[in-house]
Amino acid sequence: MRAMRSTNVGFGMVLIPVKLYKATDEGSNVGLCNVHVVCGTAVKEPKFCPKCEKMLESTELTKAYPEDKKKEHCIPLTEEEMSALPLASTTTIQIDGFIKSVPDLRYFEDVYVLEPEEKGMRAFALFEKALSETGMIGVAKYTLGSKEHLIALRPTGDGLLYVQTLHWTSELRNIGELKRPNVAVSDKELTMAKMLIDTLPKDIDLASYHNEYGEALLKLVELKKQGITITAPVRAPVKELDLVDQLMASLKAAEAAKVG
Repeated sequence: MRAMRSTNVGFGMVLIPVKLYKATDEGSNVGLCNVHVVCGTAVKEPKFCPKCEKMLESTELTKAYPEDKKKEHCIPLTEEEMSALPLASTTTIQIDGFIKSVPDLRYFEDVYVLEPEEKGMRAFALFEKALSETGMIGVAKYTLGSKEHLIALRPTGDGLLYVQTLHWTSELRNIGELKRPNVAVSDKELTMAKMLIDTLPKDIDLASYHNEYGEALLKLVELKKQGITITAPVRAPVKELDLVDQLMASLKAAEAAKVG
């Protein structure tokens, strides 16, 4: 398994060097591509048919199963054919059972929300209330687009229901080969780490965070227009300092921030 990159985890003033790995593998999914309805040729983006040498409208496209990686041989599939698949999950979210919690964060994928129609208000309210009071998560399968998903249903907290698509277990990559820290930590270090957690803010507002990457890209574009070259930030080196000293410095900095 290849690491995506090396980086640090900052815990107060403690820097923890880590490697980042992709935790899921979606290679087992059956992928579909767009083909030109007239000739069956795989369409390149933007919707251009290389065989007919023309741009296409969405009405001229249909889904297809590529029989080879180059998509030179594709089997067209119509919406009617795909909707006729003998799967209950194409029309119904059938609850198969319940779990108390999802056992692994790598299962989580996309999130949707359900709103009841007028005729289903009472039944919806009953199901939402039952889930809320038992703390259970409904498990089912449902087909979205051209993929069948494993899904979890849970209350939103304000009367609606979330549908959270989950990765199939077969998509979860084996992380058993990655190294675990085979070291001991002292009681003093553990106590100070817990103190640091207790000192840091507990009322973080996720809405206050925003994607700064897009803003940075726009600035980069402007700098390039001006002929200015920027240098990549250097990964902060992790010094061989005593862990207790780093924790102590972190606690003092956190306390100072509170006072300030």
